[in-house]
Amino acid sequence: MTPDEQEAVFSVAQIVFFNTVNLIVTVTGYGAFVLGTIIAVVSLRRRTWGRSQTILLVCLLVIFTCFTWDVFYSGGFNVTDIRYTFVKTSPEGLVAQIEAADRKTLVWQYMPSWAATVNLLLSDCIVVWRAWILFQDEKFWKISLAVLMIANIGVNVADCIWGNIELSVEIASSTTLDWLSSIISLTVNIFATFLIAFKAWNHHRFMAAVSIRKRTRSESILLLLIESGAIYCGIQSVYAVFILLDVYTVVDIGFSQAMNVITAMSIVAAACYPIATKVTAWGPSFSRILEMPLLEGCSRSFLHNKQLPNLPVSTCHEFRQILAMVHHAIGFNDLPPELHHLVAEEITDTQTLLALTFVSQNIHIAYTPELFQSVDKVKGLITLATAQNERYPLRDTHPAAFVRHLDIWIPHEDLGGPEAHRKEVKLTRIVQEHMPRALHNISLYGGKATLRSLTIDLHIGTTSFAKLIGNIDEGKELFGSLQQLSIRCCFPVNDFRQSLAKLKMALGPSLRSIEFHRPLDDEADPRSFSKFLSQVGEHCERNGYTSGEYARS
Repeated sequence: MTPDEQEAVFSVAQIVFFNTVNLIVTVTGYGAFVLGTIIAVVSLRRRTWGRSQTILLVCLLVIFTCFTWDVFYSGGFNVTDIRYTFVKTSPEGLVAQIEAADRKTLVWQYMPSWAATVNLLLSDCIVVWRAWILFQDEKFWKISLAVLMIANIGVNVADCIWGNIELSVEIASSTTLDWLSSIISLTVNIFATFLIAFKAWNHHRFMAAVSIRKRTRSESILLLLIESGAIYCGIQSVYAVFILLDVYTVVDIGFSQAMNVITAMSIVAAACYPIATKVTAWGPSFSRILEMPLLEGCSRSFLHNKQLPNLPVSTCHEFRQILAMVHHAIGFNDLPPELHHLVAEEITDTQTLLALTFVSQNIHIAYTPELFQSVDKVKGLITLATAQNERYPLRDTHPAAFVRHLDIWIPHEDLGGPEAHRKEVKLTRIVQEHMPRALHNISLYGGKATLRSLTIDLHIGTTSFAKLIGNIDEGKELFGSLQQLSIRCCFPVNDFRQSLAKLKMALGPSLRSIEFHRPLDDEADPRSFSKFLSQVGEHCERNGYTSGEYARS
């Protein structure tokens, strides 16, 4: 054997050795992948079926097919290479055998890039989907994720096409598209993992704010996603470094074979990464992740005392107690809706109902109708005045649909001093600002004959009754079942007719009681009030009541 032949044998033996190592890495990863796939499918059968489960199952089957294809390629390539290099001898010598092996294995060279790329893109899509779920109503982050993912798909598909066109170049070394595709995939995963970590930090802060120190299942799931994402990003980073070195530096055969091992590890990681965390995405635990925007939004409103009924200091402690209780009694959250409705009907304490609405999305939906049947606080009025698109992350029915009694009164103290007066002025302005929108939402979401009682009790202020009621074209329907009406607000001369017209809408056949009190700074003349009382009297006669039974002024 000549020295050239000895060198050729040594080189071929090195290649076979590293290809065998690649095959061992790939097959070992495939075994773990198959085990994870079986667990995922078994867990899927136990869950409620939906569109997301169908999509994930399709992704799982595609990943399984592509990874099986890659294993088939690794084994078939090695067997073919060894067979035509060492087993089938040629009279022309070893060099001719190597050339024959190259020709026979050429068809195998077209296979691995597409299978690995499909797995990589599906893995990236699943990671992006998880981040997307956590930022459902934040357009900037969703657009950023979508743009990165579209660019990722375009570059990786272009890399595969170019690899098939310039196959001879691909065998010799890596190309610019190789490192560009690996870098953009790494960027997508780092960005999505960062968003998930950011959401986990916000969730941790929320749980700390309500004095729950024990790690929740949601936190455990998020940590799993973050840690697995960090490991996957680490593998991708090493692979990207090897690709860059292969493109821009002169490397030896040892480096090339080491890069092949890293490539095999990245292929295994791309297939196993979504499988490793897919079980959590299908289970009920991931539904708790979907409720995190709800809990965080509620906690922000709760801690900043916004868009909620008035909260005494004791409510904070009670809220923490109830949330901790339900957190440790997970079965309470899983009760059917009808049982939650029965429980809500038996709870007479508004603070308890309020605290329960913070527990989970299911409980929020069940207890909100009972909580908002009677609204008598200014901050409850603010909640009713909030537009539906401003209620993120709440997605359920607007609370204005459940209001039956809207009784807003501002306490007045003659001897309260300047501080009490400033507080009264502030609350009065809030009522004047939000009452029209609240009544509009009640008429919009509550349907016909919603209100049973309406109280507007303002000792000060110059806003007329017409402006407080607002432009409600459906006024007759809104007040169709009104039984009690109590008014203390201005009826100024400049829009007295409009106020009287609004009052006429409220004087329906179901009305049984009306109270009218003049505010302290009302400058209306007696003739205007005579028209007001005349309107009430006419209504009394139409409905068979005496003015003494019906009205108190």
